[in-house]
Amino acid sequence: TTLDPISGELYGSSELQRLLPLEDTLCPLVWAASSAGVTRAARQCSPFPASISFANLDIMDSSAREPFLSSYLSRFGRSTFDIVFCMSVTMWIHLNHGDSGLMEFLSFLSSLCTYLLIEPQPWKCYRAAARRLRKLGRNDFDHFRSLAINGDMAERITQILTKDCAMELVCCFGSTSWDRSLLLFKSNAVKVPSHPNQSVVR
Repeated sequence: TTLDPISGELYGSSELQRLLPLEDTLCPLVWAASSAGVTRAARQCSPFPASISFANLDIMDSSAREPFLSSYLSRFGRSTFDIVFCMSVTMWIHLNHGDSGLMEFLSFLSSLCTYLLIEPQPWKCYRAAARRLRKLGRNDFDHFRSLAINGDMAERITQILTKDCAMELVCCFGSTSWDRSLLLFKSNAVKVPSHPNQSVVR
C-alpha cells in the first residue's frame, strides 16, 4: 500500500525500482489532499480509477487523519504504508504551522511508512510565496518571519528525519524540473528483505 502516489514516470524509474524491495505494482493506493478541487481533478485524471482511492484530508488534523488512515489500512490488515510520497507539501505545512508543525508532520510521516519519498520546496519558494501574498495586499504567513528552520531545506529536512525520526537517507535522485531535491528515506525501525525480488509484507 502507498499514500499519495505520483506520476507513472517515477514508478518507471529503474533506480527507484532497484532501491525499493517491493512488487512492480504498488497497489492499492490512497491519494490525499486538503483541497476538494485538487482531489476532484486528480480523480478525474486518474489512469487507474479502480486502484487508487481519493480523499480530502487535512494531514495536520490528528482527529481527522488517524481514524481515516487507520480505517483504510485495516482493510488490508496493515498498520503502516509501504511507501509515502510527499511532493511539494513541506513548505505549506511549515508556513502554516511553523517549525513545530513541520517537525510534527515529518515525525508523523516517518511513523506511517517503511519508505518516504519527499520533495522539499527550497527556501526561495518560501520567499516567493510570501511575495505573492504581499502583492495581493494580504498579511504575511503567520510563521514566515519566525521560522528558525530555514536555508537549505533539503538538508534541514534530512537532518530532522535522520536525527529525530529514525530514518536513513537511501538516495538523492537529484533535482526535479522545479529545481527541487527528490529524497528517498527508509525507516530504521523496519527490517527490509535483502533480496531485490522480495516484497515487503503488506
